[in-house]
Amino acid sequence: MSGTEAQQRHALVIDANLMTAVRLERGLQALGYTVSSITPAQAREWNTSFDLAAIHYGIAREEALQTTRILRGICPSGAILGYVSHGMVPELRPLAREAGCSLLVANSAMAARLPQLAVRLERQETEPQAEDEEE
Repeated sequence: MSGTEAQQRHALVIDANLMTAVRLERGLQALGYTVSSITPAQAREWNTSFDLAAIHYGIAREEALQTTRILRGICPSGAILGYVSHGMVPELRPLAREAGCSLLVANSAMAARLPQLAVRLERQETEPQAEDEEE
């Protein structure tokens, strides 16, 4: 394996909204990740480790939580970054944490600060910050 392959980071995007998924894919690719967009059904069959999984919690809540549990079981060391409407963050954060989500942020934080969020997760800085919930 070459040095480049050894350093390659892999990200998953799980979002039913194609426009959002494509923006996230491009953003993660710009950060050096190879990206796979998968559905929650595909996550049940996923068997490869990942460095970062971005999951939209705006899909059916139980489906998002179950997808988080599945991915956490597959890859205990991978960061799982959830995102949802800012008004739902306080309600969903404890449930997402319990399922294995590393950090849950507002959709707008995801769109505006993806590079900073990725760095925080690489450093395992998972404590919520005020700007994580801003609209």
